[in-house]
Amino acid sequence: MAPHEGKELPAGRELEKLEITKITPLYLVIALETISPSDLGTRYGIVVDDQAAQRAGQRRRQYFVSKGDKKEAFTLANVQGPPDNPTALVLELPDSDKPVEIAKDKAYRRVDGYIADLKYAPDNRSYLNRRVGDRLYIAGEEYTVASINKDEVVLSAKSNGKKYTIKYHPGP
Repeated sequence: MAPHEGKELPAGRELEKLEITKITPLYLVIALETISPSDLGTRYGIVVDDQAAQRAGQRRRQYFVSKGDKKEAFTLANVQGPPDNPTALVLELPDSDKPVEIAKDKAYRRVDGYIADLKYAPDNRSYLNRRVGDRLYIAGEEYTVASINKDEVVLSAKSNGKKYTIKYHPGP
């Protein structure tokens, strides 16, 4: 099946020559790195690796929190076990209805997005590690990566706003 999935293509059907060579999952990983007991209460060093964040500076953030503290990435809702050696920390995430648990030896991890490698053979051009929002220039036309999932990349043409779906056909 053609990669455009029945949608009208630009002159020369150039997007049919664009192929996805790899799609890689991006993870949200939340890990407990340090426990710091003190007279004022125990503080926990929690690192959030958000590989899907658009800007590099937002991808790794460290927080020092106590029970009940709320940050943009999570709320530390509960500490299970002794505060200086907890069996688990219970976190509430702003984009989830279910709390998650982390411990010294157990990080929380989920797929939060994807990056794609694409190749346009006529120009012998590769587009590596493309994220949602990135721009591609193919045969004189500008496209924006509208979405990526494990099976496809959707491009939006700047000239007319039409969306084109490129299917991923991984090798054996």
